[in-house]
Amino acid sequence: MRHGRTQTHGLRGVGIDQVLERSGVAKSTLYVQFRHEEELIAAYLRTTDDSWMAQLQEAAARAGDGPRDHCTPDGVRRG
Repeated sequence: MRHGRTQTHGLRGVGIDQVLERSGVAKSTLYVQFRHEEELIAAYLRTTDDSWMAQLQEAAARAGDGPRDHCTPDGVRRG
């Protein structure tokens, strides 16, 4: 599962057929890795959280440490 379809239809709006098609794995392989739907959803949420946190950390690093790092010389706030 990746973000596109889940953002449009929600987690429950994505069926197993879409997951299999998108992942390119056999149903039996998917069920070996994820015995229950909840395990697949938890893995998706962990991956999404990891990606989101990485983006936030990158943005924070680009923003700098202090308030002056967030403003341009003309006083307009950046980021």
